Amino acid sequence: MAGTISISAGAFFDLRTIDFEWVAEELRSRRTVENNSALSAVLQSHDEYGMDFLVADKLDAYDFRRFGEAFDSLTANLQSTAAGRDGLLTFLASVQAAIHNDSRWMLPDPTRNHPKLVAE
Repeated sequence: MAGTISISAGAFFDLRTIDFEWVAEELRSRRTVENNSALSAVLQSHDEYGMDFLVADKLDAYDFRRFGEAFDSLTANLQSTAAGRDGLLTFLASVQAAIHNDSRWMLPDPTRNHPKLVAE
């Protein structure tokens, strides 16, 4: 069995289930007020429907950046503790490259005055 991480219509990555579950759990553990909307959307297929998919292709630029930052954090954490996990590190680097090459990542950081941050 395998899981899939979908960054965009043309960028998706398959990984074995044990690694998929690790990535999903690591993203869950990185939820904050700022990225909860993004990570909830990415994890929705897995958490609500039981499918082994993490889907970022429909995120707006703000949520995509928050997802990318959380993904960068989990990759950096694994790099510091990764004894014997070179294959997973190589895989995560490929996903990171797709995130960082996506047009939503390359836009100026949309943090300021974003509707999700404006108090009601």
